[in-house]
Order: sequence, then structure tokens, then C-alpha cells
Amino acid sequence: MNRRPRIAIRLDSGAVLGFGHAKRCMTIANAFRDANCDVKFVCRNNPDSYFKSATHGHDVFWIEMDCADRASHHALNSSDAESTAEICAKNGYKPDLVILDHYELDIAWEKCIRTRSNKILVIEDFLGRRHSADYVLGSSLKLKNESYFEEPAATAFLLGQE
Repeated sequence: MNRRPRIAIRLDSGAVLGFGHAKRCMTIANAFRDANCDVKFVCRNNPDSYFKSATHGHDVFWIEMDCADRASHHALNSSDAESTAEICAKNGYKPDLVILDHYELDIAWEKCIRTRSNKILVIEDFLGRRHSADYVLGSSLKLKNESYFEEPAATAFLLGQE
């Protein structure tokens, strides 16, 4: 018997920032669940996280982040990617697809997590950020600029309003 595809969604949310990320990722998670995928959220253990009160039947893997981990941008990305991979492995969960919806995490995070997942999908709202992703989901058609991507020929773009 084939196992269900596994999808990990990495985002953070709180009372001040991230509510929109949480809502759109919940919509995506519900759609994947309806397609018989095994979806898990991976979030920092913020006391005011959206997922403390509303998981809609999805499991959440909580990662702890030491303030020292945030000392530099590179340290944040590598530490967070390792924490994401470790919490998934600790729970016996190897994702086939990792979805990233996070403004602080970028190409450095994607490169670190790539060895732990078959595919990466990035949800991008801004122009000009570099990525190493298999898929990019965004509302702007201008995101399809080859200078933003490490391997543009290998990146599938899911762009636009529809």
C-alpha cells in the first residue's frame, strides 16, 4: 500500500504578525488534506501563535528558538532549518514537500532544508528575493524573473490572481 504524500508547512504567526500567513497556509493545508495528503505545520513555539488555538485538525510540530539563534541572519536560517528537520525526524516524519511562508527565512534556509525534503515550495509576496525552490507561489506575475532563482529552469511558477 502506498503511503500518503507528506507535506510540512513552515511558518510563524502571532498576535502582531503572521495572521495572514496562517490563514492562507490553513487554506492550502485543508486543500492538500482533501487530496489525501498528510499535512503537518512546523512553527516556532510563540505564546501567541495562531496555531495554539486553531489547528483545524492538523498536527503542529513546535520548534524552540533560542534568542542567540537570531543573532545573525545566516545563523537564524541554518538554525531554523536544522530545527525544522530535527522536529520532523523526531516525529518520524520525512516530508515529500516543504512549503515555506516566512519573510525572515530565505535561500539559505531553502538550501539547508533541501537535503531533508524532495521538493520545496516557497510562497513569495515580494520581488527581488533569491530562492532555491522547486515551486514558487505568488500573486505577482513579475516573480518569474530568472535572476531571483538559483536554478530557474527547474522552478515551476504558480503566479497570478486565479
